[in-house]
Amino acid sequence: MIDKTTVQSISSRQSKFKRRTITKDLTISLVLIVITVSMIAIGSHYFYASVTEEQRLEQIADEYQSYLIESLELPIWTLDRKISAKIAESYFNNELVEMIQVSEKFYDSNRFLYNKIVFDKSKSNKSDLIIREFQIRHNGRSIGNVNYIELSEGV
Repeated sequence: MIDKTTVQSISSRQSKFKRRTITKDLTISLVLIVITVSMIAIGSHYFYASVTEEQRLEQIADEYQSYLIESLELPIWTLDRKISAKIAESYFNNELVEMIQVSEKFYDSNRFLYNKIVFDKSKSNKSDLIIREFQIRHNGRSIGNVNYIELSEGV
């Protein structure tokens, strides 16, 4: 014999089954597929754009480094701090550059090596930065250092 609860559970299953239609199932499936494919496409495009932008900023940092080495060699060698500071200031005014520190190396009368800071400015304390540190050389000798940080633009 079939009791009352069994009949109710069978009828509730049938009513749930009757509520599902092929149109509803296809629509839900299609929406989920479109969302999944869109997320994959957007994610891969974001990754590609991020890598491309990082490579572009690394290339710009390399160019700035070579320009700074060439332009600061003579002023630091001749101890012309004003010109060194003006050159550093012109690079610092670039929107990509967040911080520049230029220092010159010199020996005191006891032949101790010191670094004297010629220029040191900073715009902010960002965390996502490309950092470059390099030496200024004249005739193979290190005569100064440049530490500069280039801001990494978000994609």
